[in-house]
Amino acid sequence: ITDGGAKREAIDLIKAHGAAPAAILIALDRQEKGRGEQSPVQEIEREYGIRVVAIAALDDLSTFMRGRPELADHLPRIEAYREAYGVR
Repeated sequence: ITDGGAKREAIDLIKAHGAAPAAILIALDRQEKGRGEQSPVQEIEREYGIRVVAIAALDDLSTFMRGRPELADHLPRIEAYREAYGVR
């Protein structure tokens, strides 16, 4: 989820047709800052009361990379990305 705009549009479209979304499944939660101090995942969960389920999160990716010496060169870029754009 980048800013959650596409997810919000999908939720609104589903509701407009009389249905209720049960949850949102995403492949990777980049754990970025959203419109405010929360992540877009947290914002959507709060705003719509819909659970967002991520297969993995950026923190999971970092942990995985730490255990793989062949990926060590990439880890500083992931950590810099998290520092610049991430929410804790």
